[in-house]
Amino acid sequence: MTSPVTNAQWDKAAIAYIEQHPDNIAWTQILFPCLQGVINDMQIGTAYDAGCGYGVLSRYLGERGVAVTGVDRSEIMLAKARELNPDIKFVQGDIESDSSCVAAESVDAVFCINVLQDIELYQTALRSFSKALKPGGTCVIAIEHPIWTSKYVTEKGYFREATFVSNFLGQDNPVQGWHRSLSAYWSAAKEAGLNVLRVIEPSPVTPEHDTLMRSRLQQAGMLDQPVFMVFVLKKAA
Repeated sequence: MTSPVTNAQWDKAAIAYIEQHPDNIAWTQILFPCLQGVINDMQIGTAYDAGCGYGVLSRYLGERGVAVTGVDRSEIMLAKARELNPDIKFVQGDIESDSSCVAAESVDAVFCINVLQDIELYQTALRSFSKALKPGGTCVIAIEHPIWTSKYVTEKGYFREATFVSNFLGQDNPVQGWHRSLSAYWSAAKEAGLNVLRVIEPSPVTPEHDTLMRSRLQQAGMLDQPVFMVFVLKKAA
């Protein structure tokens, strides 16, 4: 079984994503500040950025002296990543493949940010992350919160896995996603040999005096309910 989302669809969405992402308030006000805190608490020398997009997180890791390999299935994303980050290694690969996109037991950390809800074979991806990690390595997974994705599949309920189409990149760039329960992700991580150390539901870092930004977050429904969930996972030593 393969994912119904083709490389051509990813490439089409990539153009809009690259244009819109720098101003995405969910990223700038919620997810990225959380990831910065997680990364700054880690001591790692090598990392695998799975589903790296155009290399934003890879760059943050590289700036902190981490030797990072970014992997994405979209050549458009990778071309932009290489343009912006010429000193970082980026390769095309499919994280839904049974074979890891990096060598087995070769990295201290794996990062997969806001990707697993966009792919079908998430269990396969988690197994490949575990395979890539050195014993005792850390895997950081960020997903759209199941509470957030459940709003797309209200007729099927929270507990049933279901596909949905999101138009967050605009009507001309629909993106297919998968709603899954928290327990589904948790169980898949455990089955992949990854133990949960922390679960974070990041809230906006926007200060109270920034009324304009807080108003934008409120209108988007992001002030009073979680948008993302971050798992910090550990492979056994």
